[in-house]
Amino acid sequence: MAFDKDSPRVKQYLMERDDFSRYFESEEFNQLIEIIRSHDQINQEELLYEIKVISGLPEEKFKKVFETVYHHLESKAVKDPTCEFSKYHIDYKGIRFHLMIGQGSAYWTTKEG
Repeated sequence: MAFDKDSPRVKQYLMERDDFSRYFESEEFNQLIEIIRSHDQINQEELLYEIKVISGLPEEKFKKVFETVYHHLESKAVKDPTCEFSKYHIDYKGIRFHLMIGQGSAYWTTKEG
């Protein structure tokens, strides 16, 4: 597929891709993974609206880890065939990262399996 490497949108995409790649398994990323792994379930909206407060894991960091996992491990995403919306999960380091896409996106984690 041909694309214009000088297009602002393509440049932005490539820059974000590189940022995700550098962040994946960085020291901060791994520290946040340990925080996430220590909880049975985390829901992005609970963090966003401060229904649940987790020390060291603000919503924006949770979302960055989540998006990094999906960006870096996209080929391992499993689609749930029983859900009428697009619902996926990726298992990584004992954590199941859930993503559901409907009118928006919902992110949450549970223990793997």
